[in-house]
Amino acid sequence: LHRSHTKVDYDGSYLSRSMDNVVGFKSLARLLAGEGRSAEYEGRLDDALAGYFDTMQFGQECNRGGVIIERLVGIAAESIGLTELRRLLPSLPAKQVRSALARLQTLDASHDPPAVNLEAEAEWVKCSFSLWEQFMHQIHPTMRKNFREVRDNFTSKVNALQSTRRSALVEAAARLFELEKGRRPTGYADLVPAYLPAAPLDPTTGKPIAHPF
Repeated sequence: LHRSHTKVDYDGSYLSRSMDNVVGFKSLARLLAGEGRSAEYEGRLDDALAGYFDTMQFGQECNRGGVIIERLVGIAAESIGLTELRRLLPSLPAKQVRSALARLQTLDASHDPPAVNLEAEAEWVKCSFSLWEQFMHQIHPTMRKNFREVRDNFTSKVNALQSTRRSALVEAAARLFELEKGRRPTGYADLVPAYLPAAPLDPTTGKPIAHPF
């Protein structure tokens, strides 16, 4: 994927940059999810799942190693597929739930931490701004404050997506347990290690994802 960068203001918006790729990526994500919806309406559950997971994977890969704005577009794209998947999960039979659980685990393992994109952003700034401009960004109180807010807000959004994805992991594991055991699980003790290798952690708190078993 070709990325064209120009100067960025630390309110998080690019001052001069073509948004064609950004709009195109979001449109493609909606198209992929739409294919999943079409398959779902026709009763083709495997194809429906494939469409939703393709959407999620596209969201991860279209921004791999990119700057903040690109990662935010990827988050939006992955969220489209993840929302559709979570809606479908409660009505799936065991075979499709098991498949969904495996693919969710793969996607979660390939998730980049926010530091990857923050480092790319910092490198891009070095290449795009003069030394004087970089110095001013570091010492100017307003610019420093704005950048800190953008960074913190970005990190929160990345963590929120991972938390939601891990909630879907728990939902899939609980659904599969229910289908195979004939009852709802009472906690992670029922799911680990048969359905999950470990209790998924909330990236913000470091504690197991809260779930109303």
